[in-house]
Amino acid sequence: MDENINLTILNEIAKAAKMGLSSISFVSDKVADETMKEELSTQYAEYGKILDRVNTRF
Repeated sequence: MDENINLTILNEIAKAAKMGLSSISFVSDKVADETMKEELSTQYAEYGKILDRVNTRF
């Protein structure tokens, strides 16, 4: 039972991280401010790290 719950949670985290990556990619293309682009790039990298950690746990 616990294993199923853990897999469900990991799956939801993976979906949220992928949505974050996709959203940042979409917005980044439209941002002209360099400071904002840097912040988005940092956030994108963090979502990537989360996704990597989740994939390691699968």
